[in-house]
Amino acid sequence: MSTSVESNATPRQQQVWDDAQHDGTDYLQRVARTLHLRGFDAQMLETLEPRFELLSFGESLSRRCLLGADRDARLWLVLADPFDPLLRQWAMNRVKKPFAFAFCVPAELTAYLALHESAHQALTQIDVGGQFAATADAGVEITLATLAADVHPVIRLVNSRCTTR
Repeated sequence: MSTSVESNATPRQQQVWDDAQHDGTDYLQRVARTLHLRGFDAQMLETLEPRFELLSFGESLSRRCLLGADRDARLWLVLADPFDPLLRQWAMNRVKKPFAFAFCVPAELTAYLALHESAHQALTQIDVGGQFAATADAGVEITLATLAADVHPVIRLVNSRCTTR
């Protein structure tokens, strides 16, 4: 187990993770009792159908959350850090469909998103006049994950403009 939930975890989240002695099941129970939110373990995350058309993969990755539908078509916004009030406020303004907040162990959300990244890679093929041209094999691989993680101010500005529309 890791000693940190995430490098950018809120102090409260880190405290709960430490109190749970870095045990995912105990962490889910503690947060559920504290915040009265539903906790999703890795197995439950797999049952959700991601709704990237409502909240893009890039936003999910950069904001560390996932909008997914359960078997009953109920939407859940699963947060990696349920103690982050700014993320919750952003989500209420951003997601235009009714949803319920939930949370999970951050590493499990990261793993879930990594599994879905291959379906959402950017710039792997370019459609040029009906013909597909693969990107250069020797070039730098650019994915939504690398773009979302970029700290360059220009990239951040472009990302913020793309995600506010």
